[in-house]
Parts: sequence; C-alpha cells; structure tokens
Amino acid sequence: MRKHLEVLYTDRLTLMLGLSAQDANLHTVFAGAIQDLARPWPASPPPVVLSEEQLEAYHRNLLKITYGLSYQGNAAAIAQSALLGAYGKPTLLALVLASLTEKLSFWVQPEVQETWGDAAVQQLQDDLRSLRDLVAIHADPAHPEAVESEERLGHQRAFAARIVDVVNLALAVFRTGQIPAPRSGRYEPLSARPAAQAVLDPDFPARQFGRLGVALSLVGRGLASGQWSASTGDSSLPQDGVLRLATSERNTRVFFVKDSAALTQLEVDGSFDAGDPDVLIVMADEEPPVQTRSPRGRFGRGGKPGAGRFSVASGVAGTASPDELYEAFKLAGGL
Repeated sequence: MRKHLEVLYTDRLTLMLGLSAQDANLHTVFAGAIQDLARPWPASPPPVVLSEEQLEAYHRNLLKITYGLSYQGNAAAIAQSALLGAYGKPTLLALVLASLTEKLSFWVQPEVQETWGDAAVQQLQDDLRSLRDLVAIHADPAHPEAVESEERLGHQRAFAARIVDVVNLALAVFRTGQIPAPRSGRYEPLSARPAAQAVLDPDFPARQFGRLGVALSLVGRGLASGQWSASTGDSSLPQDGVLRLATSERNTRVFFVKDSAALTQLEVDGSFDAGDPDVLIVMADEEPPVQTRSPRGRFGRGGKPGAGRFSVASGVAGTASPDELYEAFKLAGGL
C-alpha cells in the first residue's frame, strides 16, 4: 500500500482533503517518494492542490517536500497555486456537480458536432455549465454569514441529500422508466468509468446521454435567461416529475426518458397522465410512429390538451441550430 501511494503521489495530480496534510507519516512517505522525482515548477495544472481556506506551516512543509529545490524562490507562487480556498465537504459536493456536467458535456460533442459544428457544441456545453453554477448557488443559505455554523452545515447536508435523490430519480427514470425507492441515499453515477472509457462499452448508451445533456442545456439556457424557474423532483412524489419548470402561466412537470421502452414503462406505472397538459416528456431517441387512423404529431403539442413530447434526436435532426432547438423545446412544453 505504501509503495502504491508513493507511485500515485509522484505520477498523478493530487487533491488532498481533510486532515491528511497534517500527518507526519504521510510527509515521510512523500519525502521518500520524491527523492529523485521532485515535482517541477512552474506547472499547469498544479500537481498538488490542498482543500483548505488558508495554508498552515504543515501545508507549506508538504509543498517544500513535494517541489524540492524548485520550492526555493517560488514558495509564494507555489502556495498560491496549491490553495483551493474551500474545505473538504464543499469540495466533494462541487466535484459531484462537476463530474455530472463534464461527462454530459463530453457526450454532447459527438452527438451534435457533425450536424451543427464546433460553435454549437460550445454553446450547449456553456449552457450546461451555467445550469451547474445555478444549482451550486443553492448549496449555501441565501445569507451564510448571517446564520450559525450548525444551521449552515444542516443546509449543506440537506442540499447534498437532495442532489443524490434527484440524480438517482433522473437516472432511474431515464434508463428504465421506473421510479427508484424513495430516498435510498445511495448515489448512482452516470457511468462507472470515466466518460472517454465508458463510450468504449458497446452497451453503454453514450448517444442517449449526449442527448440528455442537450436537453439539460436547454433547461439551463431558459433558467439563465429568466424564461422559467426550476425546482427538482422528489423520489417520494414521482408524479411531480424529475424537474418542474414554472412560468407565469404554467408549472410543467418534466420527465426525461432514454427511449420508447422507458416511456412505456413510465406510463404503465402510472407515473404521469398522458392527457395532462402540464406534463412534458423529453425523449432522447426518436419517438416511433404512432399507428392510428388519425395520426398525431410525433412530438410537440397538437390541438388537443395532453402531455407535450419532445424528441431530442428528432429536434437536432430537424433544426439548424441550438437557437431553433430551444424554440422547439419551448413550444413542446408550452413554456
């Protein structure tokens, strides 16, 4: 274990959280590991980052060990590069939000690049990151400086629990159309492997997740522009949707599904009413043609009141830009 830790510290970028940097034994291990492999300076990104709001003497000692001779004369710059500015708990929560966003952004690119080009990919990725930032704002109370530490920690714990619950709800509905057990507390990742490795698995639905990323970027765009407000669903209230988008005229419950099989399961389980005009079903794949004597539109809203449907695959294929897709999304949801 010690040898493995030494190899990792000299070979990988390192983020240190909690009290690890105070451990004298770890200092000894790292000193031995970098005897002949001291980290170079300058370096971008910095090889060691400390999840702290300020650096103490033991942090500076760790950095001196890590950079060896390069530390002399560069101590201030190295310290500045290593200081993250946040403690472990908010850092871990930020990593969860960043991981979700960056994976979806990665899968968005191959889904739309060939159709719309690099500028459109960048726009959608920017809107996804905007959504991430708007979510992260709620990790702290509105006025954190005005509340006691325990109240702030309670707010952060409740926020983290809500993130876990809505991610589990969204992924279960998206993949299978089934509502997960309420508030299970177990976090379900988008993929068990990094985004670039996950796509190598032929059974992994990378294209559908890319389309989910496109749909969420549209949500983020409307939220950032003030077109609607948003609130998350709750696994204990499945008929409220994965997400709710509210305008001055409508409060729309949104469900995201991968394909027609997931949609059928969602409907069979009674999770939504197909005749409810305040429901929007967002499907990653194209919706199969409906075999009826009087066919209705494949997505969007027709003359009769009923749930709106929006196919991301059909929308991307049938529009010329993210701007046109955004307008189609608003029309389908009556937003």
